Amino acid sequence: MQIRKHVPWAMVAFRTALGPLVLVGERCRWNGAALAAMVVAALLSDIFDGVLARRWKTDTAALRLADSLADTAFYLCVAAAIGLYVPAVWQACRGGVLLVVGFEVAQFTFAIAKFGKPASYHSYLAKAWGLVLAAAVIVTFATQHLSLWMSAAIAVGVLSNAETMAMSLVLPVWHRDVKTLARAWRLRGESKHGSTNATGAVAAASLALLLVLLAAGDAPVQAQTFKHVTYVGGTALPANGLHGKLSITSADAIVFEGPATLTIPYDHVISYESKTRRQVHVGLLTEGVWRLVAPWPEAKQLSLSYRDANEQPQVVQLEMSHGDEALLVEVLKTRVLRWPAHPPLAAVLHTPAVAPEKATEH
Repeated sequence: MQIRKHVPWAMVAFRTALGPLVLVGERCRWNGAALAAMVVAALLSDIFDGVLARRWKTDTAALRLADSLADTAFYLCVAAAIGLYVPAVWQACRGGVLLVVGFEVAQFTFAIAKFGKPASYHSYLAKAWGLVLAAAVIVTFATQHLSLWMSAAIAVGVLSNAETMAMSLVLPVWHRDVKTLARAWRLRGESKHGSTNATGAVAAASLALLLVLLAAGDAPVQAQTFKHVTYVGGTALPANGLHGKLSITSADAIVFEGPATLTIPYDHVISYESKTRRQVHVGLLTEGVWRLVAPWPEAKQLSLSYRDANEQPQVVQLEMSHGDEALLVEVLKTRVLRWPAHPPLAAVLHTPAVAPEKATEH
């Protein structure tokens, strides 16, 4: 049937469209389970478009290239969504992700220079990488925390692209569906063609990888300033409801900069608590539109207890975005040396610092 040749293409287009939809969903603060479900849908389309194309004999070079480009576009959007949704995970994995991208660029550049078209090996290791990467993204969206799956995805991604590069080095002419490096070596022995001079391709690929590795060493996680932070209460400042910025560019202290300036040294921090300010339950579509245009779609309240210069206990209650709060918590865990052997806020001031509703202690 004529429709069969269009089904795999439709699945590739579907996966391409899912990438921007994940970004829109993140901006609308959709539930992590919804974002994870979109990744599952993309994974299923990636598996079955190839299966159906081979079964119906509609597997073409153009479809394979489109499939690879769709995967790349989708996961670039996913990486951007993770950086916005769970910035602490992006900060922790940024170097590894850029390393994988560097290997991807290097092997792609090398294959184009040597064969005139991208590699299309679909090796077992590449398939394993796709599954591990999808699992890592699903776990990240569902839990909003860094997991071993992400480290595994980075490691397998580097190995997969290194294998692809090695296959392209070994094979004198372009081949498709080479499942292992050992198979590529056997094909080299069977070939009657001489090897191609790939010095220029190696140089170009090495340069691309070097540039990405240099980019991986950029600013550390602490070099951040949160531009939309509100001092909503506490004992540290005389007034409440002060809007300003929160800087963590210093390695020694957090600095709130607004109508009044407040400096909290990391070594004076006693404890913290956080909670979601509000949740709107008005239906998925209405809530999504509201959260897309609202300046504070999902704010978090973070309460810090610390001792001031006179060794008196103080409390600061700050309101900020969900992503900023998650990153600040990661910085606190890194910078506060005596963490977490301290009493809770209520024990410090003998009064509840944060309403107990939906309070979450990290």
